[in-house]
Amino acid sequence: TRDSAVFPSYGSLVQCCSEVAGLGGSHEFVKNELTLQHTFNTILGLAVTGSFSFGILDKFGTSSILDNFYLGGPLTFRGFEECGVGKKEDGSITGSSMFWRYNTHIHAPLPFLSKKNKLSNLIRIHLFMNSGNVGNRLENLTKDLQGLVNNVRLSYGAGLALNINNLMRLEINYCLPVFYSNNDSIVSNKNQWGFGLLFF
Repeated sequence: TRDSAVFPSYGSLVQCCSEVAGLGGSHEFVKNELTLQHTFNTILGLAVTGSFSFGILDKFGTSSILDNFYLGGPLTFRGFEECGVGKKEDGSITGSSMFWRYNTHIHAPLPFLSKKNKLSNLIRIHLFMNSGNVGNRLENLTKDLQGLVNNVRLSYGAGLALNINNLMRLEINYCLPVFYSNNDSIVSNKNQWGFGLLFF
């Protein structure tokens, strides 16, 4: 029910993506990812968005590290390098079979501009807070979920977001990682930019 996929001012999004492997080929797993998002408008034209994502990969046979979940980067977890959340083996990123992420975004119009000004619809001030964690699916689902609560990563920051033809959003942000693990790769200079395009 969002009024815009790039800069929503109100509405909700419920998205579930399921992937099944094993009907043919060498890999056997079920991969599910759920995203819940809600946006509401406040005073002064501020749009506040809360978004929660959760993913789990259940393996019934062999799988590849390409099938795992990865967090980190301007599109999934700001303040961290691309796929930089989680442990590494021999310096290589391996991903995880479970993750959760909660993001809070505040988009504000540029000051001293009227709503009729085109820049008000193209460029927004962006404040954000990202939190989440990764883990691996073992045997006991309850213990696995409890492990996701420990050692939570957290980052926040601010920047500018640009609406490109109502198809994608370009962001230039100043990021400050607050909680992270020694195995994580965080953004060293605290500056991060990126853009993405989602197809539905």
